[in-house]
Amino acid sequence: MRSSLTLFALCFASLAYAAIGPHTNLFIENKVIGPDGFNRSTVLAGASRSSATFPGPVISGKKGDTFSLNVINQLTDTSMLTSTSIHWHGFFQKGTAWADGPVGVTPL
Repeated sequence: MRSSLTLFALCFASLAYAAIGPHTNLFIENKVIGPDGFNRSTVLAGASRSSATFPGPVISGKKGDTFSLNVINQLTDTSMLTSTSIHWHGFFQKGTAWADGPVGVTPL
């Protein structure tokens, strides 16, 4: 019985932290959460509107993969900015430095 519960818990945990990519949608949206016990509006990411979580999903691939992520801005909370940009860490972006970083800032 105990081993069955452990197996069930491991299967459930792996679903909660499933990886996405290298070709997928990435939804950016507002949700009220309280990771430290204090509820507040936050910006979360997920593979669908219903799966936006904190922390966000792991985006994975293999060496040599080309990534194609369609970022869908679903931000609606006007008490904070509703525009968004994505900054990637750990990607070698040969010839695309213009696409790495926050809007208006290009690292060279």
